[in-house]
Amino acid sequence: MTNNNMQHFGVKGMRWGVRKGKSSAPKKAKGLTDAQLSTAVKRMQLERTYKSLSAEANQSRFTKNKNTKLVKEIVGAAFKQTATAYVSKGMTSAIDLGISKARG
Repeated sequence: MTNNNMQHFGVKGMRWGVRKGKSSAPKKAKGLTDAQLSTAVKRMQLERTYKSLSAEANQSRFTKNKNTKLVKEIVGAAFKQTATAYVSKGMTSAIDLGISKARG
């Protein structure tokens, strides 16, 4: 006899890759010793400093990208203007040459 039943060894309703563990909620200060409280405060200050430094770095990167985009737009506009002037000058020369040949 074979048993064709599927057996489940997990926790019902639990998602794959999600572990049940310690809560990330901070403990109340009353239950902490001075050393634990000092460590927790230091950690929170470090995280706040890291977050502000990361925000400054991202802002700097954004400004750099914005400036690069501005330079590209200016150079692109100058190139278009120069190319247009060059083509216009060439077309004028060709038309003048055609007119002079037609006259004579």
